[in-house]
Amino acid sequence: MSIDPGKVKKAVYARIDFPLPESTWEAIDHAFGDCWNNVIGIGGDIYFDQIFDFVNGHLKKRHILLLPDNLARVLTIMLDHIEMIGGFLDDPRCPNNPDNETRKQKEADEMTARIRKASEAGTREVEEMRKHPLAEEEVRRAVEKARESQRLSRKLTLLTDCDTDTVYLSAWLAKDHPKEYAAIAAALDRHGVRHDLLPHTADYWCRDYMPVQSRLDRFVGYVYRPDYLDNARDRRYITDPAPVCRSLGIAPEPLPLVLDGGNIVKCPETVIMTEKVFAENPDHTPARITAMLEKAFQAEILYLPWDPAEPYGHADGVVRHIRGNRVLFTNYRDFDPAIADEMLRRLSARFRVIELRYDVPEHHPDSWAYINYLQTSRVILLPALGIPEDAQALEQILRLFPDYSGRVEQIPLASLVRQGGALNCLTWNIRTAPFES
Repeated sequence: MSIDPGKVKKAVYARIDFPLPESTWEAIDHAFGDCWNNVIGIGGDIYFDQIFDFVNGHLKKRHILLLPDNLARVLTIMLDHIEMIGGFLDDPRCPNNPDNETRKQKEADEMTARIRKASEAGTREVEEMRKHPLAEEEVRRAVEKARESQRLSRKLTLLTDCDTDTVYLSAWLAKDHPKEYAAIAAALDRHGVRHDLLPHTADYWCRDYMPVQSRLDRFVGYVYRPDYLDNARDRRYITDPAPVCRSLGIAPEPLPLVLDGGNIVKCPETVIMTEKVFAENPDHTPARITAMLEKAFQAEILYLPWDPAEPYGHADGVVRHIRGNRVLFTNYRDFDPAIADEMLRRLSARFRVIELRYDVPEHHPDSWAYINYLQTSRVILLPALGIPEDAQALEQILRLFPDYSGRVEQIPLASLVRQGGALNCLTWNIRTAPFES
C-alpha cells in the first residue's frame, strides 16, 4: 500500500507540540523519501540512526535549523505511520504493491493503537487485551515499539547533571585534602548519593581526564594532553584514563581530539565549550573539529570565546545548565566585561541566560567558583569560600533550583579554589541506574 504524503503530514502535525514551518516540513519529507527510496532501498533494513543522519545532514546543507529532539520526534511519527498502515513510499523504479489490507489486518492495527495508548497509561488494560485472539503478537510489537521509542528519545537527549546518581573522586583528594574530601563524602551520604574513589589517577581534578557520559550506556573518551601540564615539572600529573576506565568496566568510544572534560558543559541538546579546543587541535580545521564533536555527542556545539588570561579554558568555570533552555552564567562581567558581553551574546542566541550577581563593595577574585558546583539528581554541593558572596550565591542557587529545596549544601573549599578548580572539577558524576519507563 503506497503512502499518501498528505496523511503523513497530517499525522505529524497532529502529534507534535512545537512549531514546524511548511518549508521545513517539505525539506524533511523530501529527504526522508530520498533516503527511503535511494539509500535504504526496496527491502532494505531500516535503521533510525541512518534515516536521522541523512535527513539532518540534508537540513544542515540547506541551512535549516531544527532541534535534534524535534527532528527525531517527526521521524518517529513518520515511521509509526508507515508501520501502522503497512505501506511503502512511492518508488519510480518499481510498481506499487497491491492494496491487500484485509479486515483482519485493520483489526490488528486498531489493536496495536489501543495497546500503545494503554501502555502509556498502565499495564492492566494491556493484560486484558492479551486475551484477544489477535492481541498476543500485537502486544509484543507494541511493547517493542514503545521500548525502541524510549531508547531513541533517551539516545537523542544528552544525559545531564540532574540525571546522575553516582559520584567518583580521585583517591588523591582523600589523601592530600582529607578534610575537604570528608565534607564532600558526608554531604553525599546525607542525601543518599553513591560515591567511590577512582584508582590509578595522577591528580584529583578527575573531571578533566574522565570520559563524558553522553547517554546511559555510552561514554565518549578523548585525548587528555593538557598544555598547562605539558612541562617537565607537571607532566607526572597527567592521568592516563585507560586503566581507570578498565577498573570500572567502562569502554569509552574514542574521540581523537585533545580535550579536557572541564571544557564540556552538557545541556539536553547542546554541548557548550570554549574555543580553546581549536588551539588544542591545530591539525584540524574548526569545521572538522565541530563535525567530530557533533558526531560524538549527537548534539549541537556552542562555542564561547577563550579568555587568554585563563589558561585552562574550561567552560564549567563559566556556565552551567539549569533546566530546559535556561543556563546560569558566572559573574564574568565583574572581571572582564568585554569577554562577558561576547559570551552572553553567543549564549543568548540559544538559551535564556541568568547571571550570578553579588552586591559587595569589592569582588573577590575567587567568586567565579560558585558556578563550579556539583549537581546530581539528589543534591547540589556549592563551594563556600568564607567571603560575603557565600550567602548570596546560596540564595541565588536556591531560587534557581526550587526542586532542590533542602538539598543544597555548601562545602568549605577555599584552599582548593585557589588552585583553580572547585567541586565540579573535583568530581566525576555519572548515571548507573536504568531510567524508569
